[in-house]
Amino acid sequence: MVVRTLGFEDAYDLLGSFATGFHPGLRPVTHGFSIEYCGNLAVCRTEARILRPSAEPHEALVALVYDTSQGMVVDYFASALPNPSALPGLAVAVTEARAELQHYINRRGENRPKGITRPGLSLWLTERDDETVMGIPHE
Repeated sequence: MVVRTLGFEDAYDLLGSFATGFHPGLRPVTHGFSIEYCGNLAVCRTEARILRPSAEPHEALVALVYDTSQGMVVDYFASALPNPSALPGLAVAVTEARAELQHYINRRGENRPKGITRPGLSLWLTERDDETVMGIPHE
């Protein structure tokens, strides 16, 4: 697993890239964080955004988890930058995100279908191993 810490500008660039992706919503969890699973069309991968409540929008994103051919990557932002282990429950949230991402069969964006549209790519990136997309069965 690769762990990186990024500054506000990097976080802003990543958040901006989500504007072009699909946002299936937040999943409430018991560790004090919310995890949002979405397709990032700019880099063609499925990502888990770990967020915590914050009055400042740029402080909400604390970690981004995604899979590559070299393994899982965790990027830390905002209040997690100085010391991720100092945020209670963050390690549990990262572990949960890593496990849940395993169910997204196209999470790495590899071998994407030729000629796929942007909406189709969003759906393709969020396809799961239980034959659902965004919790809806394939028809």
